[in-house]
Amino acid sequence: MSTVIIVDSACELPELLANSSSIRTLPINILLGEQPIRDELSGAQTLEYIREGRLNPKLVSSSDAASPDQIAKFLKREIIPRYNYAVVQTVSSKRSDQYEHWQTVIRKLSQLRQESGKDTFGMTVIDTGTAFSGQALVALETVRLARGRLSRRELIQRVKDFIPFLQAYTAPADLGYLRRRAVQRGDNTVSLLNTLVGKALRISPVVFGMNNDLGLSARVKGHENATKRIIEHAMEAIHRGLHSPLITVSYAGPLDELEEQPRFYELQQLAKAKGCKLFTSTARLSSAINLGPRNFGLALAPKDPAFVISE
Repeated sequence: MSTVIIVDSACELPELLANSSSIRTLPINILLGEQPIRDELSGAQTLEYIREGRLNPKLVSSSDAASPDQIAKFLKREIIPRYNYAVVQTVSSKRSDQYEHWQTVIRKLSQLRQESGKDTFGMTVIDTGTAFSGQALVALETVRLARGRLSRRELIQRVKDFIPFLQAYTAPADLGYLRRRAVQRGDNTVSLLNTLVGKALRISPVVFGMNNDLGLSARVKGHENATKRIIEHAMEAIHRGLHSPLITVSYAGPLDELEEQPRFYELQQLAKAKGCKLFTSTARLSSAINLGPRNFGLALAPKDPAFVISE
């Protein structure tokens, strides 16, 4: 029986995997100034938006979940005719309506099957409790687990058991950009005071997003050092042991700039030596809009969930 993993287009997978036989991507909705976009952009197109300055924070821009109607059309067109089962993995339900929209659709699944002329299709929806590179790690770990010939029930349970171990961190490059976008969303995560202090002292945040929670892990002087803090945490986690041998990295800029990040090459070499697989991807438009150009993201799953970045 054929099974597919469905993610949304905020999920920062390498492009070759984002729409493969194992994983399909549901486009979400983007508003860029006054221009509505279905997020089906390639990494190259996202980079072009960044280079052209189209993510100007003075423009009211946002990302929004695909609607139940858009999901239903996606299922009937792309999924139900080709697969017998789908494991849907959504961005954190605390940060998006995507999980709830899938719940609305799953209640109408029998109708969709009837409209598609196929009565064997089934679906499970999982809230990953994270986003961006974290969501990508859940998808890739699901693919890895599926190769172990688990039953569907065992696979879903193993994925759910994996999620509490997942850690996802980001290092936004511009606190002013981050705050402006937060204000546009009505989000008080980044306060004006913290922004002013950050500008005065060149303080950069390390932000976590996991277990349906979002917050500040550490404050570091300079974006380069914030990125370095995340990379060094990943290296120490590899030495201590990982729950999964997979690590995901995303960057809102040309990927060759990753080589300029302090200790990134060392991370690559350590991962290779320890039998870990490091996946890199260009940030999706959604995270580039919300977190800004040059945002660095990394997700991994240490065996010890208490080993986290903290001040």
